[in-house]
Amino acid sequence: MIKIHFVDTNPKIVEALAARFAPADGYPDVVISKKSITELHTDVIVTPTNAHGNMNGGVDAALKNLYGVGLEQRLKAEIRKLPGGTLDVGEAVVCQLVPGAPRYLVAAATMVGEGDDISRTINSALACAAAFQAIYTAVARSGNLVETVAIPGLGGGTGKVSPQKVAEMLHVGYTLFRRRRYADTSSLLDALKEELNARSTSLLVERTIEPVILPGKLPSSAPVPAIATDPFLAFASEIE
Repeated sequence: MIKIHFVDTNPKIVEALAARFAPADGYPDVVISKKSITELHTDVIVTPTNAHGNMNGGVDAALKNLYGVGLEQRLKAEIRKLPGGTLDVGEAVVCQLVPGAPRYLVAAATMVGEGDDISRTINSALACAAAFQAIYTAVARSGNLVETVAIPGLGGGTGKVSPQKVAEMLHVGYTLFRRRRYADTSSLLDALKEELNARSTSLLVERTIEPVILPGKLPSSAPVPAIATDPFLAFASEIE
């Protein structure tokens, strides 16, 4: 069983995560810690990133400072391989933390720009689910054993997502991860919709900054569709 380390330097996020993943509720594979993700030596480190993989702030910058500018170069090289050369919200890519070593960075897009406010979106859940899906895929392709994964409070810093909502969104991603692997992004999104719709938690989600990810990419000139009318987003109030 893969051990999941949820970590953050924000004590309020750590407190919210500890409450959502309470040991009494049965999470033997989850560890919650108040520390920098750079302090952990796990097989996989998940980082929230932007469409182009610029590692200039938050967790990204801390990891680049630790592992060197080559980490950003490897990440951007993987993103350039994608259709359109950008990483959409709901997608994640994998690159090596250190060349030649079986340790990996999974970069999951939580936003498009480098300082977007995603507090009224489900981007954190999309990113968490995409990160776990990328881990499954990487393990299947490489054959390398992954035993430990470190994940920060996605969106809780630059993205301005509240601690309680961070915890809920990461719990959604974790739940999907433990349930099964998904055939593609579209089926992952469908499962995420079902999971959110089944929860009694009240969330007000206006729209993601980018469209909710469906197969393929919209042309750059296409309008960003609002998704507030989607029934699974019709929640009463935002977690504070």
